[in-house]
Amino acid sequence: MKKRLLSGLTAFLTAAALTFPLFSSLTVSAAISSSDTADLIIKNLQQNDEVTLYKIGTAEYNSAGTIFYQFNYLDGVSLTETAPTQEEIVEIATNILNGTVNAPKVTYTWDGDNDDESYSYATMDVAGGEEGETTVNFTVKRETGVYIAIVNPASTEYVYNPLLLAVSYYYDTENKCAALASETERTVDITGKYLYGVNAVQKSTHVTLDKTAEGGVTDADENASDIMTGSVGTVLNYTISPVLPIYPQTATNKTFYVADSMTEGLTFAYNSLLVTLKNTETIRWGVTDASDITDTKNTASDTFVLNSTNNQYVTSYAKYVPAVPAVYAEDNTTVITPAVEAHWEIVENVNIAEAQKTQNGFNMTFVYDNLLYTSPVITYQAIINDSAVVGSDGNDNDAKLFYSNNPVKGGTYSDITKHPDPTDTAIAVTEVDTTVTIYTYELKFKKVDTNGNPLADAIFGVYSDENCTSLIDIIKTNADGLGYSNQISKGTYYLKEITPPDGYSLNETVYGPYEVKYKTATTKTTKASTEISYTSNKEEAYQGTEQVGWLLDGDFWKEVPSNASVVYVTEEGEETALVGYLNQEGVFSAEKKNNDFYAVYTASDENYDHILWKFMDEYFLVLPAYISNVTKTATEKETEVETDIVDEGGAGVYDINTDIPNTRLSALPSTGGSGTYILTGFGVAVFGVAVYMMFRDGKRKEDTAE
Repeated sequence: MKKRLLSGLTAFLTAAALTFPLFSSLTVSAAISSSDTADLIIKNLQQNDEVTLYKIGTAEYNSAGTIFYQFNYLDGVSLTETAPTQEEIVEIATNILNGTVNAPKVTYTWDGDNDDESYSYATMDVAGGEEGETTVNFTVKRETGVYIAIVNPASTEYVYNPLLLAVSYYYDTENKCAALASETERTVDITGKYLYGVNAVQKSTHVTLDKTAEGGVTDADENASDIMTGSVGTVLNYTISPVLPIYPQTATNKTFYVADSMTEGLTFAYNSLLVTLKNTETIRWGVTDASDITDTKNTASDTFVLNSTNNQYVTSYAKYVPAVPAVYAEDNTTVITPAVEAHWEIVENVNIAEAQKTQNGFNMTFVYDNLLYTSPVITYQAIINDSAVVGSDGNDNDAKLFYSNNPVKGGTYSDITKHPDPTDTAIAVTEVDTTVTIYTYELKFKKVDTNGNPLADAIFGVYSDENCTSLIDIIKTNADGLGYSNQISKGTYYLKEITPPDGYSLNETVYGPYEVKYKTATTKTTKASTEISYTSNKEEAYQGTEQVGWLLDGDFWKEVPSNASVVYVTEEGEETALVGYLNQEGVFSAEKKNNDFYAVYTASDENYDHILWKFMDEYFLVLPAYISNVTKTATEKETEVETDIVDEGGAGVYDINTDIPNTRLSALPSTGGSGTYILTGFGVAVFGVAVYMMFRDGKRKEDTAE
């Protein structure tokens, strides 16, 4: 009997009982024989998880089957019984799945709530778990031996690493083989960590993907749940916060991949794409000098920008190395290994991710090992454009997280040209997705004459204040007298006529307030009804209206994005203040490409020639945006308007049911021209004066003659 081996196993099981054991067994038994069996337990699985046990070690007994000697392992299995490491466990599981190790297996599937020996799970509620969450225990009776358990999760939100379990014996104080392991030593908790290995790696991870949007105006639907609204030009700030699966270092599939796409009503700003990693007590991201590290930065985060040359996010970090005491020889004076003082170790040029722009979004693959078990946060911006959908369908931004929930199957996927296909078994990844929807509204009204007839070509301003100083939009009514503005989010608005139709007097009444929100936007429309034209030339602005936003590459932005720096430049300056070069098309370059490019230098916000926005390390020329005097409103043929009222709201259009009238200027019946009365009246008056003057002059001559 190999008492040293069994003593080591006993010592391991005793240590494991203090935390989360890797070898597990169940049921103390007085008998010690080849017929012994015990329950193996995996705690805190999810309902419907599938468990496959692979037997890698068989118990060896004497010829009578009454004395246990040792475990005999399959060819290709290497295991340190006294302290089996995560690396060993993962390597064994990998070799089983790739066929290098031929291990007999038994697969157990969910069989309901049966607490018997039918190899089903025994359900139990977890105290302190998430609301409504129930976990289950896997329980199965097996003969003495060592097993690898691979759990196939029923939910794509869970990642399970391979587990090591055993029905084994321990020795008593007299070094005699006494009984099966105690109850404390027999259970593996899937939510725990491996005991041995390079890092304290978790055995399972609940992977989630959270996505939020800010920048618009929050509204509430009929159920009082919050929704985000915005109008054309609104800058939206998106945040994606995935939970990083925890894979052992020797895992073969460490796919961690994020993809994002938007509907055509949103324009993705690729230059705003950032990655943030949170600092910890032992890892400080973005640090290049250990002397910069202070205790006050323990909870700080560091944000990384995309290198436009290679599409990578490259950074540095500092890793804390704790003190290690010296190791001495038996004489206690000779140093075998010198002591190491606690210090920070700088690691530079670390690639944490790679990204690529897609049609209207991005793909991003992370270098898993370089994340150092830190969950990244991705932030970026988009604007609502003229193609935005009005109403309950909204404008979607869909984020997907692809990862392996079986880290010993397949290989890491990193192709940024296209995201992985979760149905491809060779790739062996799963997917979690989430969608954030932005809603836009329309304001609709009808312009009529005093007889209720529709009037075309009336031009109105939409304002956010009662004094009509804050212009939101300009509307021109169509042939049906209808006007629409899709520049509307949740808020209060006012209407005032700017220019009346030809032959009509100006209606100077301020109409409103109109409170537009989910519950009042009850009319449907098939599409946004207004096309807005902008100009950067103030002289082309409609009737002297003021600036309403910015133009960047032809897109309208209502405001400066939060992650852009505003840089004022001039065409004359000192070389020390050189920013870069521009050409006539507004293209910026860090170097002078040809004679079409001219130098620009830093300037003040009072004395400048151009305004640049700096995203990351790139500059872009921006221009002031004015609403031009040519604003089109779709005709009835271009847009079908459904007037059905939707009781629950959210259809998208706020319909001003009260018509807005115009009064025709006075006119002669024969001509109808408003100017005829003026000219005719003026002519009669002039003729009367002339007759009077002639009569008076004649009278004076008569008096003189007399």
